[in-house]
Amino acid sequence: MISERVVAEDRFTSIHIEELSVVARDTKLGPEEITRDISNLSERMLNRLDDSGIVYIGAEVEAGDVLVGKVTPKGETQLTPEEKLLRAIFGEKSSDVKDTSLRVPS
Repeated sequence: MISERVVAEDRFTSIHIEELSVVARDTKLGPEEITRDISNLSERMLNRLDDSGIVYIGAEVEAGDVLVGKVTPKGETQLTPEEKLLRAIFGEKSSDVKDTSLRVPS
C-alpha cells in the first residue's frame, strides 16, 4: 500500500538514460537505409519519427518503440503470381526490405 500523495508528487518517477547506436552499412544486397518509410509499422510508431526516421527529441517512448527506422535489403525470392500482384499494387520497396530498426530495449 502506498500513499496517493507520494504518487502525486512523482516520488516514484525515474529517468533512465542509456546510450544506443545504429549504423547503416553496405551489405551484399545493397545499402541499409535510415528512413521513416517502413512497411508494417503502426501509425503510432511512425508518429514519433521525424522525416529522416529518427525519434523526435523529448518523445516519450516505451519498450519496443522504434528509435531509429532502418531497413535492410533482402535477397530475391521466387514469387507466386499472387505475390507478384501484391508487389505491383503495394510497391516494390516494401517486399524487398526487412525492418531492422533500432528499438527501445525491454
